[in-house]
This record gives sequence, C-alpha cells and structure tokens, in this order.
Amino acid sequence: MTEKRMSRWYFGGLASCGAACCTHPLDLLKVHLQTQQEVKKRMVGMAVHVVKNDGVLALYNGLSASLCRQITYSLTRFAIYETVRDMMGNTGKGPMPFYQKVLLGTFGAINMPLMDSTESLEKLACYDQAKQLVLGTGVLGDNMLTHFLSSFIAGVLHCLRETAKLGPLAFYKGLVPAGIRLIPHTVLTFVFLEQLKKYFGIRIIS
Repeated sequence: MTEKRMSRWYFGGLASCGAACCTHPLDLLKVHLQTQQEVKKRMVGMAVHVVKNDGVLALYNGLSASLCRQITYSLTRFAIYETVRDMMGNTGKGPMPFYQKVLLGTFGAINMPLMDSTESLEKLACYDQAKQLVLGTGVLGDNMLTHFLSSFIAGVLHCLRETAKLGPLAFYKGLVPAGIRLIPHTVLTFVFLEQLKKYFGIRIIS
C-alpha cells in the first residue's frame, strides 16, 4: 500500500498568495522603474529611494490588490488545471503527456479572458513536466529539493517564453528585471504548493 497526497482545489491560490507576500517588493520596484520618465535609477537605487522616502513598509504598498488577484485568478487557474489533470491522470494510462498538459494550459488561458494571459496555465504544465523529468532520473525523490529544482526550471522557461513574445531583440533588454520578478514568484508558488499538499492534502491510499 502506498499513500499519495492530492492537492485541494484552493491550494494553488494559497500558494500564490504566499509567494506574492515574499516577492511583492520586486513587483512594486518593477512598476516604479517602468514609470520613470527618464532612467535615473536601477533596481537597488529605486529600493533605497522608496525606503528612504516612505519607509520599509512602503515596499508592500498595493499588497492587498496583489493578494486579491492571486486568490481569484491564480486559485482559478490552479483549480481548473489540477482538477482536469487529475481526472485525466486517473485513467490508468500513466502520467498525462506533456503536449496534453500544454493544450490544457492553453485552453485554460483562452477561456479566462478577464485575466492576465501572460501568466497562463502553461506555467503549471512546465512545472508538472519538469517535476516528472527530475523524478524520472531516479536521483532525487519527491522532496523539497525536487520541488525547488522543478519550479526553478518552470520559472526560467516562463521568463524565456514571455520575453520571446516581444521578439528576438527582447532577449537583450529587460531580461534580468523580468527574471528577478518571475523566477522567485514561480519557485515559491510551487514550493508552497507542494508543502500544502504534503501536510494538508487529500490522502489517497492505493
């Protein structure tokens, strides 16, 4: 008999909220940098400027809006993706192939028109596939290092995909700030999600 933990439908939203609490200052600094009329400050300089003028807590201005977005948009995309993936995965044919995960992610993004399509369900497909590949090597078990490595791979791929949408020259500008913002959020989201599953998930005994 083996025991497996399944995610509850709201875990994705909670994990995304946890990640947002950690990475919100990076989002806030990115917005400040993008709204400069002239490039006068870089990320560190802008952080010092915000803290000096408004205090450390100013780095968390707008956190409630970010959490509202995560608890609606992210919760919905995770719930749709994981529910359909688990239903299709229970057919006894083994893990869902990567192309089906991507199709599921794309379908979910198309059918969520009121939400930001730049962070579609495709990131979930990348994480699922990366985790499957890492576990498939037999070197690592289903542990925190595997979750971190898989989510890091998904974060890098997501960052590259978003940059590619802007054309080839986009790879030569803004990649570092985009990576600084996207990769930590992706990594933390999936690490938190796996911990929620591990300690509070639905027990499946087979």
